[in-house]
Amino acid sequence: MRGRRHQRPAERPTGATDLWTVIASVLVVAAFVVMPFDPTIQTWAHSVGGGTVAIFRVITNSGNAQWFLVPSGFVTVWLASVAMGLGGGQAARPAAWLSGAFAFVFTAVATSGILVNIVKVAVGRARPRMLERDGFYGFDPLGLDSDFRSFPSGHANTAFAFALAVGLLVPPLRLPLAIWAVLVAASRVVVGAHWPADVFAGAAVAVVTTIWIARGFAARGWVFRMDGAGRLRPTPAGRLIQMRCRRALRRAAGAAVPRPVLSRAARSSSS
Repeated sequence: MRGRRHQRPAERPTGATDLWTVIASVLVVAAFVVMPFDPTIQTWAHSVGGGTVAIFRVITNSGNAQWFLVPSGFVTVWLASVAMGLGGGQAARPAAWLSGAFAFVFTAVATSGILVNIVKVAVGRARPRMLERDGFYGFDPLGLDSDFRSFPSGHANTAFAFALAVGLLVPPLRLPLAIWAVLVAASRVVVGAHWPADVFAGAAVAVVTTIWIARGFAARGWVFRMDGAGRLRPTPAGRLIQMRCRRALRRAAGAAVPRPVLSRAARSSSS
């Protein structure tokens, strides 16, 4: 009698999948935990020196969505036309993957931004200037006044969506992009545009939306694929481009650090 073949159960996606869920959950919880202390934190943050505020005003402008949507949309179309011009096949794969990568960044930033704007109108939280100017601290849901669109922060959302999207595509850039996103989020509080809870909520929407879009791309074989542990991996064409990017970054880092010049005596003693 032929024995039964024991099949291994399908591996359930864990690992990175659960990690992003935890990160998003922590950000959401942090937003609601910090909300009662928003006026106190905001007053302290907004009282820093004028020079510091001026620096943060420059940082906060870098989180404007137009800086990312316009270039990524243009490059997506241009690279798609290049790939079509190459007629498909092996030669067109790098251009096609890069076009998909820029489309992913555009979709992540645009979609999370749309969701944030919907929540802003639905919640109707008053901005910090309403407390300073009129002594009002509260909510006015479904209003059209921009003074009541504080929650969540759009700039923080854009910064985290862009940082996460590009970090998934170019892993060596994750740390510097994460630092920049945190600075943009902090700048919204320092310049008095948002409460601290607003930036946590904006970051949470960015994480949830960007990972959801990345998984949608992976399910269709666009740009990413999912491994057995639930981690997002680039497709073969993307993996090759990532390797070239790492080499270029290493060369750039090596060129930026000058090699020590040995004296003639040191060279002779080492020989």
